[in-house]
Amino acid sequence: MESASFDGVHIWYIYCTYCIKDIFRPNGYMPSETRVQYKFMIPTELKEQLEQAAALNNRSLSGEITARLEQTFSVGKRLSDLEQDTQSVDSLIGDLFDRLGDLEGRVGDLESRGSLEFDGN
Repeated sequence: MESASFDGVHIWYIYCTYCIKDIFRPNGYMPSETRVQYKFMIPTELKEQLEQAAALNNRSLSGEITARLEQTFSVGKRLSDLEQDTQSVDSLIGDLFDRLGDLEGRVGDLESRGSLEFDGN
């Protein structure tokens, strides 16, 4: 059974490799004062998937991980915005139905007084 553990040398190699890739990444260098170093462990399979995605997106592994993490927060914001928009649309639809009901009542009143003839077309 394959273990997902890493030794210190392996972790250091991964860290150095990612730092070097970040310095030379095609999207430009992110100044060190805007970055924070954070080491973490991930399963080998996930690392391989991230590396493949990074290559497809022309990013370093660090850039790919950062982009994916940022997306999780922006998706949450978009869902929150969508929920607010949905509530606004529901409110507008409710207002339209209220107005439609009022108009139907007024038309009915006019028809009953004989002030309006409606043929149904």
